[in-house]
Amino acid sequence: MYSTYKKIGDSLPWFAEKDGIRAAAIIPIVSKQRIIGCFTIASHSRDEVPSFSRKSVETIVAQMGNAISRLEAEAELHEAHSALENRIADRTHELTRINRDLKTEIAERKRTQKKLLKNERFLQTVFDGIQDGISILDTDLVIQRANAWMVKRYKEHDPFIGKHCYEVYQLRESTCPWCPSVVTLKTGKQHHAIVPYPSKQNPERWLDVSAYPLCNTSGKVTGIIEHVRDITVRRKAEEEQNRLYSELKASQAQMVRLERLKTMGMMAAGVAHELNNPMMGMINFAQYCMKHTPPNDRIYPVLYDLERETRRCIDIVQRLLTFAHAAKPKKEILQKEDISQVL
Repeated sequence: MYSTYKKIGDSLPWFAEKDGIRAAAIIPIVSKQRIIGCFTIASHSRDEVPSFSRKSVETIVAQMGNAISRLEAEAELHEAHSALENRIADRTHELTRINRDLKTEIAERKRTQKKLLKNERFLQTVFDGIQDGISILDTDLVIQRANAWMVKRYKEHDPFIGKHCYEVYQLRESTCPWCPSVVTLKTGKQHHAIVPYPSKQNPERWLDVSAYPLCNTSGKVTGIIEHVRDITVRRKAEEEQNRLYSELKASQAQMVRLERLKTMGMMAAGVAHELNNPMMGMINFAQYCMKHTPPNDRIYPVLYDLERETRRCIDIVQRLLTFAHAAKPKKEILQKEDISQVL
């Protein structure tokens, strides 16, 4: 803050001389360390302004600067307040919009979650309604999920989620050598096998196990769907069918043999009938010759052998006839007995 006192001269403003001003004091008005105006005191005399008057005027001018600073600060504060209110209003509007969008998104997510839960329940109902065993395995053959059929079948091992399939289903400490899931993990293709249960050494039941790969978008196998079907009844039926088929084949072979024997018997009967008459003639001729030949004749033994061998041939022919025809039951007269004595 400073003061300037000038005498009448050329440096005074033009209006000063016109108005008869002989001296003037100019005091700057300072606000926030910058000059924003000035306060001028004019006098018609050349007398110097007393120091106490200058101090009073300087104080008034300083207060004026402070007042102007306060007014400017209040204006700036009001402007900042208005800007803040505008920002708050804008932010409130934006937050209202975000809140509305968030409520809409939450409602949509609730609807989606409800729909997903409904679909999950439906899929679980379908999953449990399958009357075969379904298991979901990871790449380490750990059971991730199983339907009601599997839970009921292996209830003595429940809960078995998180356990290896061979521990629960086959009571083994390592993978089964016939496991189709291992093959599917290696090849990425469906595979199946007939598996004994509970063990190969004691197969009380038989299971048809099929393994299907679960793949991600890149085609990498990330899990296994294992389908289990109890085929014990079918297996027993097949075994019974094979047994009956074997018995049928044996019966057919026996029937063929019997048919052949029957054919041979019929042929033998025909041959026997054809041979029987000539051989009877040979016997009659041998007996006739023996009757008219002395026993000491050298021909007599020949005739005797002829009769004997011919009779043997007739006996063979008779056996052929017996073989060709079923033997008829023999009728015998029983001896009469007194029933009272027998009792």
